[in-house]
Amino acid sequence: MENDKRIIFVLPNLNEGGAQKVTTSIINYINKSTIYTIRLLIVNRGGIFQDLNPKIDVKFLNCKKTKNGIFLLLFEIYRFKPDYIFSTLNYLNILILMLKPLLPRGLKIIIREAGIVSNYLRDIKSPWFWRILYRLYYPHADAIVCQSHYMKNDLLKHIKIDKKKVFQIYNPIDVQNIKDKIRNQKNPFSDFKNKINIVSCGRLEKAKNYDLLINCFLDIYKRNKETHLWILGEGKQREELQSLAKKMELSENVHLIGHQSNPYIWYANADLFIFTSLHEGFPNVVLEAIACECPVVSLEHPGGTKEIFEKLNITSRWVKQISWDKSWFDLMNPFVIEELNSFFGINKIIKKYQILFQK
Repeated sequence: MENDKRIIFVLPNLNEGGAQKVTTSIINYINKSTIYTIRLLIVNRGGIFQDLNPKIDVKFLNCKKTKNGIFLLLFEIYRFKPDYIFSTLNYLNILILMLKPLLPRGLKIIIREAGIVSNYLRDIKSPWFWRILYRLYYPHADAIVCQSHYMKNDLLKHIKIDKKKVFQIYNPIDVQNIKDKIRNQKNPFSDFKNKINIVSCGRLEKAKNYDLLINCFLDIYKRNKETHLWILGEGKQREELQSLAKKMELSENVHLIGHQSNPYIWYANADLFIFTSLHEGFPNVVLEAIACECPVVSLEHPGGTKEIFEKLNITSRWVKQISWDKSWFDLMNPFVIEELNSFFGINKIIKKYQILFQK
């Protein structure tokens, strides 16, 4: 069958962030269809995402700053002649929408909003400037994808956009791929088998609320000094969190282990995965931990996380405070994995994107 849809995906880099992970998952699965010809443009330097199919056509523009890639982006777009452009992350979305008057007529721009707009405008410097950019350019997108109903409603509330252009599509989870990465892998807690191992994962920054988690960890440590907290991820707060653990005399039991190329083996062997973000658009790590059959608990917060717990009927694990209840460590019903695939499985989500690329 002759290819009849050409799509350019644009990412700032191939670092292992949530936006990159979702976008590369979409590319890998859509690429299996014979009706698409795909090119991935990487604007900035750096990053090698191992899950990206090596057969994908990838072009690195090697720009130090995203704004420096304007002319190279235009050149690649005119050379490839796509039917659609797909981008994610707000600054990249706005840059591409700024270029719309210069793009070929008929080319459709689909953007994916990666966060909660109201929280971003609250936390960023010069929120008035970004509010203007959102309101000026986002309405010119042909379609906007939000990861959760909460994000969609928040966007429509703060930015005047035709609601017919805004689509809610959950992030996909590839359960089989995760199981393959767990199989025959060494247990990272092999030296801590008789301990209680609690895991969390995310960037080491204020929004992830790890200072609260470490403070609350003291309670369960006092009950059982064989309890360990393992935090996967890197960020600006590392030294601050290390100092906090030291001050509380928890340095031997609180482990900041940095970025892990295979976090799934940590989830699969942990006794509990705990999530403490202050806000979250739609957390991939929660889906991944559940796919690893790890008991999961989340502290209540604004965003799309609650939708996961409601869909999977595990709202008892959506909690107001960190109490370390014994029931948190109970294995979840195997039926939850079936429901995970039903609502968030990669095949179901990709079908929604394929519909979007036919509009």
